[in-house]
Amino acid sequence: VVEATGAGDSFATGVTVALLKGLPLVEALRWGTANSANVIGEIGPQKGLLDRSGMNKMLRKHFTIKALSVKH
Repeated sequence: VVEATGAGDSFATGVTVALLKGLPLVEALRWGTANSANVIGEIGPQKGLLDRSGMNKMLRKHFTIKALSVKH
């Protein structure tokens, strides 16, 4: 982690874009996690945001990123 500024916003952005593209929630959560993980490796809230190509590369590289169900 270089800086956490923008981590939450980039997570929300990744999830929202994936949902708008019609992807299921579990995949949208992967997008949010990947986008956020890339942003916290840079300084500032916008540097590190992933475009579609970057998102595909990140998800291929870190294919183990998965949404887990939470049991209450």
